[in-house]
Amino acid sequence: MALLDRLIPTARRWQKNAQKAGEVISRAASLQAWQHRIQLPVEEARRLAALYGIRYKQRDWRDYGDIAFHLVVAYPPDLAFVILYAFRDMQNELGYDPVPYLLKATEEMFHFRPENVVLHIEMSEIPKALLTNPSERAKRAAKLIAREISVTPLRYASGIFNAMDPVMKPFVTDELRSFNPEAMDILSRGSRMWILTGSGFLRFLMRLLFGEDRI
Repeated sequence: MALLDRLIPTARRWQKNAQKAGEVISRAASLQAWQHRIQLPVEEARRLAALYGIRYKQRDWRDYGDIAFHLVVAYPPDLAFVILYAFRDMQNELGYDPVPYLLKATEEMFHFRPENVVLHIEMSEIPKALLTNPSERAKRAAKLIAREISVTPLRYASGIFNAMDPVMKPFVTDELRSFNPEAMDILSRGSRMWILTGSGFLRFLMRLLFGEDRI
């Protein structure tokens, strides 16, 4: 699959852009970490994991809304993205990778209900709109999702974008137009590179056989 990323012109263009986006995110996250007095993202991820009892969570993205909300509210998006991926450092001791669950919970932030969970954030520091307005939460979460899409190979990025919650998709589209217009230009042309992933091919086959929706 990596060979296809080099052979297909659109994928090559995407990869060059993804490398630039990664560098932008890395520089911004370093500055943001200094501003928030965070020395190591891994240590911050472990702190959040302890606060929110990650060891007791089920392997279900619905259990991760509290951590996802904390990430999108407490940190700027570049730093939040780096801390999110620092959770991967815990996968050996947890027995699974928590990052996909965190990303899915972030994608579903419009539907998250802050009043239903215990949050370890100073409530006075959270803008009221993020607690009461689903659209405001979705806008904030879209900043993190846009960064995830921007640095992921096109076959995965197009799959994320194609299968995204239809409520969340407009927010991510707007954020991509702002943060990474070249990526949005490629995705808006309807890239079907997602078919080249295992789950993407299965989804394509199901659509072909049962006509659940259009590709």
